[in-house]
Formats: sequence, structure tokens, C-alpha cells
Amino acid sequence: MSKNIVIAGVTVKRDDNGLYCLNDLWRARGANRAEQVSNWSKTTQAKQLIELVSLNPSIVGFKQTAGRYGGTYANKKLVYDYAMWISPEFKSHVIDVFDSAVVGNITSSLTSSIEGIKLGMIDISKAIDAASVHFDDVTDCGKAWGKAGSDIRKAKKSATEQLTLLRDEIQMKLEFVK
Repeated sequence: MSKNIVIAGVTVKRDDNGLYCLNDLWRARGANRAEQVSNWSKTTQAKQLIELVSLNPSIVGFKQTAGRYGGTYANKKLVYDYAMWISPEFKSHVIDVFDSAVVGNITSSLTSSIEGIKLGMIDISKAIDAASVHFDDVTDCGKAWGKAGSDIRKAKKSATEQLTLLRDEIQMKLEFVK
């Protein structure tokens, strides 16, 4: 599971399904009894949204567990709805924190992917250099073969041009990703 999110100094836990603990959001807001999760979950709007996100039985969108170590866990849509129920300002803050966490994860993944592509480009460049050396050897042999040597030189030139175009195309795509 990806890292937890921290709002107003309170870590918002995630369960094994990736749901966020609404009780932690309530604590982050200041633990005002009027803003308890149970009060929100009894509203008509909350009930309708919970029902909507629960339509797909293969995806858990909302879970309440009673007891000392229980809690109310919800997907991002319900987190936003709960935050909005508390106040527009709190919802805005929650969205900002969630967005920065998602952007941070995407940036990290993108950086790793770019590094992997760069390493692949180094391997491709080495392969082009090695192929060029081998083509040079073949060309030298081809010179002794007359007409066959001419055909081999043309094939070498064509292959080298195609490899160079491919390398340049990949480099352009890498620059676009940056």
C-alpha cells in the first residue's frame, strides 16, 4: 500500500483495501463531537454516496468496524464528501494534501522510468557502436569480394542509418518525457 497521508499533523491510516480512516480525518479537524464520522454517515447524502460506491462488489469503498480498534474507512470520494460535510475549507485542504501525495508518487515513478529508459539508451548506443565495428569488419571482407562487398557496404549504411534514426527518435521521446 502506498504511504499514509498526513493532515494537520495527524497521520491518516490506510487499510489493506487502500481505504482511508475517516476517524483520523475527524481527529485532524479537531475531534469536534458535532463533526463525528457517525453523524456524517447518517445523512441522506452520505448514505446515497456510500450505496453508490458499494455497487461494485469487487471493490470495497466503505467499511465500518466497531470496537476499540475499529474505525470507519472510505475511498477517496467518500473522504472528500466527509471533508465537505465538515466545511469547504477543510475539503479544500484535504484535496490539496491528497493531490500533492499523488503528484509526489507520480513524479517518483516517472523519475524511475526515465532512469530505466536512460540505462536502456546506453545499452542501445553500445549495441550501435558494436554493430558498427562488426559492419566495418564485414565491409573489409566485402571489399575483397567485389560486388558482394558493395552490397554489404550498402546494407551497412542502411542499417547504421536505421539504428541512428531509432536512437534519435528514442532520445526525442525521452526529452519529451522530461
